Amino acid sequence: MPTPHDPQTPPAATDDVDAARRAALATLGALAAWTPPTIMTLLLSSRASAESTVPPPP
Repeated sequence: MPTPHDPQTPPAATDDVDAARRAALATLGALAAWTPPTIMTLLLSSRASAESTVPPPP
């Protein structure tokens, strides 16, 4: 089976692969932009740390 980098592969097949790859990278790039600030907010939130502790004994 020919690969996208194989000289015998027709140009139309590599165009479809390239378009799918670009679409996937655009989606992942958008997620990558939002992940670090979201994780930082969750880690530094005082509300989250207060809710995750064990309640004091009665």
